[in-house]
Amino acid sequence: MRKFEEIPGFPDYMINMDGLVLLKQDYEEGNFNFLKAYKCNVTQKLKVTLKKEKEGKKIKSTAYLHTLVGRTFLPIFNPKGKKVWHINRDIYDNSVENLKWVPLKGKQEFNYAPEKYVKNNRLYIPIPKLPFLSINSKGDVLSFKSGNPKPIKQRLNGKISFFDTEDYEGKRHTVYPHVIIRELFGKKKPEKEAPSV
Repeated sequence: MRKFEEIPGFPDYMINMDGLVLLKQDYEEGNFNFLKAYKCNVTQKLKVTLKKEKEGKKIKSTAYLHTLVGRTFLPIFNPKGKKVWHINRDIYDNSVENLKWVPLKGKQEFNYAPEKYVKNNRLYIPIPKLPFLSINSKGDVLSFKSGNPKPIKQRLNGKISFFDTEDYEGKRHTVYPHVIIRELFGKKKPEKEAPSV
């Protein structure tokens, strides 16, 4: 079993690097009776209910598992204005390797492209390193950053199409669709439109 640490702000609880939570007393006695996690009705992310002492009383508090793992194993100087993000987009994978702190601009949510999306009879699949973008075998790209699919305008450098985008961490990326197509679809060049008859 992976390493356990005390949860910051919840001294009666321990959490491990995979997001398993138990009482500190149970941990010290070798009883691995993990707290039951449940899905949040709104986000579907996993939560647990913990008790915390406040003014001499035990108060119930709910917390997301991924946030608890982040606070415990991914120390950050000031978490204000930041949130813990699932790198591989699997909200049930709360292992420390799948989590990182990202800046939160206002109340922005981190939207992702669906695993499969069909538009105009063309299948779009997510671009792995930029999971809010989806591409089809022709080289058309949709952005799901705002939640709704929006086409990305591409520029030409000679005969090569490209576009610039910014990820959720504010890093700029130049994307060449023909390279992504080769990686995802195994094709050398984007498909050409069939001539209309």
